[in-house]
Amino acid sequence: MPALGIVGLVVFALVAALLAFRASASAAEASSSPPPPPRASEKAAVTPPSSTPLTRAQLEAKLRRLAETPPPEDLRPGAMCYVMAAQPDTADYTCPKCGQRTHYSKNAAAAEQVREIASMRAQVRALRGVDAALDESSFCSKCSGKASPEPTATLVVNLPDGRQHRTEGISPSDLQLLSEFLAGSVRHGAGQGREEPLLDSVPRIRQLLGLNAATPSK
Repeated sequence: MPALGIVGLVVFALVAALLAFRASASAAEASSSPPPPPRASEKAAVTPPSSTPLTRAQLEAKLRRLAETPPPEDLRPGAMCYVMAAQPDTADYTCPKCGQRTHYSKNAAAAEQVREIASMRAQVRALRGVDAALDESSFCSKCSGKASPEPTATLVVNLPDGRQHRTEGISPSDLQLLSEFLAGSVRHGAGQGREEPLLDSVPRIRQLLGLNAATPSK
Protein backbone atom coordinates (compact mmCIF):
# COMPACT_ATOMS: atom_id res chain seq x y z
CA MET A 1 0.00 0.00 0.00
CA PRO A 2 1.40 3.45 -0.82
CA ALA A 3 2.78 5.43 2.13
CA LEU A 4 0.22 8.19 1.54
CA GLY A 5 -2.64 5.73 1.92
CA ILE A 6 -1.24 4.41 5.19
CA VAL A 7 -0.91 7.94 6.57
CA GLY A 8 -4.52 8.67 5.60
CA LEU A 9 -5.74 5.59 7.45
CA VAL A 10 -3.79 6.55 10.57
CA VAL A 11 -5.16 10.09 10.52
CA PHE A 12 -8.72 8.78 10.05
CA ALA A 13 -8.32 6.40 12.99
CA LEU A 14 -6.99 9.17 15.23
CA VAL A 15 -9.89 11.51 14.35
CA ALA A 16 -12.44 8.75 15.00
CA ALA A 17 -10.88 7.98 18.38
CA LEU A 18 -10.90 11.68 19.34
CA LEU A 19 -14.56 12.06 18.41
CA ALA A 20 -15.49 8.95 20.42
CA PHE A 21 -13.60 10.27 23.46
CA ARG A 22 -15.40 13.63 23.30
CA ALA A 23 -18.80 11.92 23.04
CA SER A 24 -18.01 9.73 26.05
CA ALA A 25 -16.85 12.70 28.11
CA SER A 26 -20.00 14.69 27.25
CA ALA A 27 -22.24 11.79 28.29
CA ALA A 28 -20.41 11.41 31.61
CA GLU A 29 -20.71 15.14 32.30
CA ALA A 30 -24.45 15.08 31.54
CA SER A 31 -25.07 12.14 33.85
CA SER A 32 -23.23 13.82 36.74
CA SER A 33 -24.90 17.22 36.32
CA PRO A 34 -26.98 18.38 39.32
CA PRO A 35 -30.78 18.36 39.01
CA PRO A 36 -32.42 21.51 37.65
CA PRO A 37 -33.21 24.22 40.22
CA PRO A 38 -36.74 24.53 41.63
CA ARG A 39 -39.30 26.46 39.62
CA ALA A 40 -39.28 30.19 40.33
CA SER A 41 -42.75 29.92 41.89
CA GLU A 42 -41.47 27.46 44.50
CA LYS A 43 -38.27 29.15 45.69
CA ALA A 44 -39.38 29.53 49.30
CA ALA A 45 -35.93 29.31 50.90
CA VAL A 46 -36.68 25.67 51.62
CA THR A 47 -34.56 24.01 54.29
CA PRO A 48 -34.46 20.29 55.09
CA PRO A 49 -36.74 19.16 57.93
CA SER A 50 -34.93 19.10 61.26
CA SER A 51 -35.16 16.41 63.92
CA THR A 52 -34.50 19.14 66.50
CA PRO A 53 -37.60 21.15 67.51
CA LEU A 54 -37.63 24.57 65.89
CA THR A 55 -37.93 27.67 68.03
CA ARG A 56 -41.00 29.88 67.85
CA ALA A 57 -38.99 32.45 65.89
CA GLN A 58 -37.92 29.79 63.37
CA LEU A 59 -41.48 28.56 62.92
CA GLU A 60 -42.70 32.13 62.44
CA ALA A 61 -39.95 32.72 59.87
CA LYS A 62 -41.06 29.63 57.93
CA LEU A 63 -44.64 30.88 57.99
CA ARG A 64 -43.55 34.28 56.68
CA ARG A 65 -41.60 32.66 53.85
CA LEU A 66 -44.62 30.59 52.92
CA ALA A 67 -46.84 33.69 52.97
CA GLU A 68 -44.40 35.56 50.69
CA THR A 69 -44.07 32.73 48.17
CA PRO A 70 -46.46 32.94 45.19
CA PRO A 71 -48.75 29.88 44.95
CA PRO A 72 -47.67 27.34 42.31
CA GLU A 73 -49.33 27.82 38.93
CA ASP A 74 -49.25 24.15 37.94
CA LEU A 75 -51.33 22.57 40.72
CA ARG A 76 -52.83 19.23 39.75
CA PRO A 77 -56.65 19.25 39.50
CA GLY A 78 -56.90 15.60 40.52
CA ALA A 79 -59.39 12.94 39.56
CA MET A 80 -63.14 13.36 39.36
CA CYS A 81 -65.10 12.77 42.56
CA TYR A 82 -66.60 9.36 43.06
CA VAL A 83 -68.85 7.75 45.63
CA MET A 84 -66.94 5.95 48.37
CA ALA A 85 -68.00 2.46 49.33
CA ALA A 86 -69.73 2.17 52.69
CA GLN A 87 -67.37 1.24 55.52
CA PRO A 88 -68.20 -1.04 58.48
CA ASP A 89 -69.80 0.76 61.43
CA THR A 90 -68.01 -1.40 63.99
CA ALA A 91 -64.38 -1.41 65.09
CA ASP A 92 -62.17 -2.55 67.96
CA TYR A 93 -59.65 -0.18 69.50
CA THR A 94 -56.69 -1.44 71.51
CA CYS A 95 -55.09 1.19 73.71
CA PRO A 96 -51.29 1.36 73.23
CA LYS A 97 -50.91 2.70 76.78
CA CYS A 98 -52.86 0.21 78.91
CA GLY A 99 -53.78 -2.53 76.46
CA GLN A 100 -57.52 -2.19 77.07
CA ARG A 101 -59.76 -3.26 74.17
CA THR A 102 -62.74 -1.00 73.46
CA HIS A 103 -65.46 -2.12 71.05
CA TYR A 104 -67.41 0.39 68.97
CA SER A 105 -70.64 -0.88 67.46
CA LYS A 106 -73.17 0.83 65.16
CA ASN A 107 -71.08 3.98 65.21
CA ALA A 108 -69.71 4.70 61.75
CA ALA A 109 -67.94 7.93 62.75
CA ALA A 110 -66.11 6.32 65.67
CA ALA A 111 -65.24 3.25 63.61
CA GLU A 112 -63.69 5.45 60.93
CA GLN A 113 -61.63 7.29 63.56
CA VAL A 114 -60.37 3.96 64.94
CA ARG A 115 -59.33 2.81 61.47
CA GLU A 116 -57.33 6.04 60.96
CA ILE A 117 -55.47 5.93 64.28
CA ALA A 118 -52.60 3.68 63.15
CA SER A 119 -51.72 5.90 60.20
CA MET A 120 -52.00 9.03 62.35
CA ARG A 121 -49.52 7.58 64.85
CA ALA A 122 -47.07 7.08 61.99
CA GLN A 123 -47.67 10.62 60.72
CA VAL A 124 -46.91 12.13 64.13
CA ARG A 125 -43.75 10.03 64.52
CA ALA A 126 -42.57 11.25 61.12
CA LEU A 127 -42.93 14.96 61.95
CA ARG A 128 -39.57 16.76 61.98
CA GLY A 129 -39.09 20.15 63.57
CA VAL A 130 -41.72 19.90 66.33
CA ASP A 131 -41.99 17.90 69.55
CA ALA A 132 -45.43 16.34 69.07
CA ALA A 133 -47.43 13.40 70.36
CA LEU A 134 -50.88 11.88 69.80
CA ASP A 135 -53.30 11.64 72.72
CA GLU A 136 -55.74 8.77 72.10
CA SER A 137 -57.20 8.53 75.60
CA SER A 138 -60.75 9.36 74.51
CA PHE A 139 -60.82 6.14 72.48
CA CYS A 140 -60.04 3.97 75.52
CA SER A 141 -62.87 3.04 77.89
CA LYS A 142 -60.34 2.54 80.70
CA CYS A 143 -58.16 5.64 80.26
CA SER A 144 -61.15 7.95 79.75
CA GLY A 145 -63.40 6.26 82.29
CA LYS A 146 -66.00 5.27 79.71
CA ALA A 147 -66.33 4.60 75.99
CA SER A 148 -66.95 7.95 74.34
CA PRO A 149 -69.59 7.91 71.58
CA GLU A 150 -67.52 10.53 69.75
CA PRO A 151 -63.82 9.74 70.35
CA THR A 152 -61.30 12.12 68.85
CA ALA A 153 -57.54 12.21 68.53
CA THR A 154 -55.71 15.13 70.14
CA LEU A 155 -52.43 16.56 68.87
CA VAL A 156 -50.10 17.58 71.71
CA VAL A 157 -47.30 19.98 70.78
CA ASN A 158 -44.62 20.82 73.33
CA LEU A 159 -43.55 24.34 72.47
CA PRO A 160 -39.95 25.53 72.87
CA ASP A 161 -41.04 28.11 75.48
CA GLY A 162 -42.20 25.30 77.80
CA ARG A 163 -45.92 25.55 77.07
CA GLN A 164 -47.98 22.61 75.84
CA HIS A 165 -50.58 23.14 73.12
CA ARG A 166 -53.42 20.68 72.51
CA THR A 167 -55.68 20.52 69.46
CA GLU A 168 -58.63 18.15 69.73
CA GLY A 169 -60.38 16.49 66.82
CA ILE A 170 -57.44 16.39 64.42
CA SER A 171 -57.50 14.42 61.18
CA PRO A 172 -54.89 12.79 58.93
CA SER A 173 -55.19 15.85 56.69
CA ASP A 174 -54.13 18.11 59.58
CA LEU A 175 -51.00 16.04 60.15
CA GLN A 176 -50.27 16.10 56.43
CA LEU A 177 -50.47 19.91 56.51
CA LEU A 178 -47.85 20.01 59.27
CA SER A 179 -45.61 17.56 57.46
CA GLU A 180 -45.77 19.57 54.22
CA PHE A 181 -45.15 22.85 56.04
CA LEU A 182 -42.18 21.57 58.03
CA ALA A 183 -40.68 20.05 54.86
CA GLY A 184 -40.82 23.46 53.14
CA SER A 185 -43.46 22.55 50.57
CA VAL A 186 -45.79 25.12 49.02
CA ARG A 187 -48.32 22.48 47.92
CA HIS A 188 -50.95 20.56 49.85
CA GLY A 189 -52.07 17.15 48.64
CA ALA A 190 -55.84 17.38 49.01
CA GLY A 191 -56.62 13.79 48.02
CA GLN A 192 -57.44 11.98 44.78
CA GLY A 193 -54.35 13.53 43.20
CA ARG A 194 -55.61 17.10 43.71
CA GLU A 195 -53.27 19.85 44.93
CA GLU A 196 -54.00 23.12 46.70
CA PRO A 197 -51.74 26.04 47.69
CA LEU A 198 -50.40 25.35 51.18
CA LEU A 199 -50.68 29.10 51.72
CA ASP A 200 -54.46 28.68 52.06
CA SER A 201 -53.95 26.50 55.16
CA VAL A 202 -51.72 28.88 57.14
CA PRO A 203 -54.46 29.67 59.71
CA ARG A 204 -54.96 25.95 60.43
CA ILE A 205 -51.19 25.37 60.63
CA ARG A 206 -50.94 28.19 63.17
CA GLN A 207 -53.75 26.66 65.19
CA LEU A 208 -52.15 23.21 65.17
CA LEU A 209 -48.79 24.61 66.30
CA GLY A 210 -50.24 26.94 68.93
CA LEU A 211 -48.81 29.96 67.17
CA ASN A 212 -51.40 32.61 67.85
CA ALA A 213 -50.64 35.62 65.66
CA ALA A 214 -51.21 37.89 68.66
CA THR A 215 -48.62 36.07 70.79
CA PRO A 216 -45.13 37.63 70.59
CA SER A 217 -42.32 35.48 69.28
CA LYS A 218 -39.77 34.11 71.70
